[in-house]
Amino acid sequence: MKLEIKYYGILSDITGQTQEKLEIENPTYSHLLASLYDRYPSLEDTPFKIAVENQIINNDEPITNHNIALLPPFSGG
Repeated sequence: MKLEIKYYGILSDITGQTQEKLEIENPTYSHLLASLYDRYPSLEDTPFKIAVENQIINNDEPITNHNIALLPPFSGG
């Protein structure tokens, strides 16, 4: 499955881009993380969440939508 990944905040600094397309054969949360950590080792030390369709996903949920957002921690006021 071809995924479109969007990076926000410090995650775009680490990856050097705001978005990219990745091909992942078994698109689950853990497979996506493994692929991202392989491409960008610094991500392992950076906390972030993965969102699909404006919903945070976790564990081994299958990814059924092609549009993925990686969200760093943020604070509001």
